[in-house]
Amino acid sequence: MSSGYSPFYYGSITTAKVDIPSWLEADVQHLLRKLLCKNPERRLGVYNNIRDHPFFNTIVWEDLEERRAQPPCVPFRAALENKHLLWPEDTSPLHPVAGFSYMSPSLARMVKRSKV
Repeated sequence: MSSGYSPFYYGSITTAKVDIPSWLEADVQHLLRKLLCKNPERRLGVYNNIRDHPFFNTIVWEDLEERRAQPPCVPFRAALENKHLLWPEDTSPLHPVAGFSYMSPSLARMVKRSKV
């Protein structure tokens, strides 16, 4: 999720070499290497406590567990209510160029013909 693509290309997760982009921050690269360790006994979360990794050093775990922590960002209210998914009931289909502030005369004629 950090880079937008899978760290494994056409290979087995258990045998393929992990490809971690160099442009990711050092803490993220280190975290991914520890989480994707091939040996399960050495993998972060089994071998060490994941909470102790530097990537998570800004998290106050007790506040998070007690639900006192503030989220780092809050989505727009409309996104939370899914208003962008609602389709207006009273609209008719529009021509692709209708509503532009400028329309060339040839396009204006095409729009008129398509309404007929």
